[in-house]
Order: sequence, then structure tokens, then C-alpha cells
Amino acid sequence: MIKGMIVIILLGVFGFHLVYADQILTTYRDDGNQTIFDGKWTFLQEWKRTSYNTSYGDTFVVRTGHDHKNLYVLIDFTAQQKFS
Repeated sequence: MIKGMIVIILLGVFGFHLVYADQILTTYRDDGNQTIFDGKWTFLQEWKRTSYNTSYGDTFVVRTGHDHKNLYVLIDFTAQQKFS
């Protein structure tokens, strides 16, 4: 009886955890070597063909892409216009 209660208590404490996640989608890059992965936009269409865009309001935008060897993630904080 006591062992059963201990098992129920342990399952209640350690056994049930809710996890929430969003899937990160990537698209294939077929524009040759035109994309420059340097952490910023060099020209307007640089990340356009290689990325999946996710916008989080006015706070930031996430762009992802890959070139069969590496996964690239650009987090652009659109609300922050000036860095101190």
C-alpha cells in the first residue's frame, strides 16, 4: 500500500510534463551561392528563396534556410532600430 502511494506520488511529480513546440520549416536553396550567410541582409532578395518566415508581431522575424550541410537561422529584431 505504501509502495503504491509512493509510485503514484512520484508519477505525479515527475511523470507528467507538458511540452509545447513549434516546428521549424526550412526550404531548399536553389539560387546558387547568391545568399551570403553573414547575419544580415545584404540585398533585398537575399533570404527570399532560401527561407521560411515566421513573424512574432512587431518584435522579431525568424528566417531559416539550409544548403545541405548547414542550417542557418536569422533572427531579425525589427523593433530594435538602434543598438547601444
